[in-house]
Amino acid sequence: TFALNRKLIDGYTQIIREQRLPAYANGVGCMGTINFKKDVMKDYRDWFVLDRQAQHAWYLGMMNEGVLPQPPGPDEQWTISAQHTDADIEANLKAFAKGAPLLRSL
Repeated sequence: TFALNRKLIDGYTQIIREQRLPAYANGVGCMGTINFKKDVMKDYRDWFVLDRQAQHAWYLGMMNEGVLPQPPGPDEQWTISAQHTDADIEANLKAFAKGAPLLRSL
């Protein structure tokens, strides 16, 4: 599961860079998330000013593509389990790649 999570984080990172989004993907072990903030968060004050509109748009866009990326809310994260496959990760990244250009217009 750690390797699948790394694949998901790396895939998100690549798409974020290609689309020049003010966001970053991070995670540890089998968990991860996207933070809609250009700079890496250091404390609660940094988290408090995340772009919640972009986070919500990402969540809804992923749902429209049939992917539940994580529980809703900027303080949530995804968890990769033993049930996830490479195909699940690819479907997630494909959905994000489709919606990512729309996030630039927010």
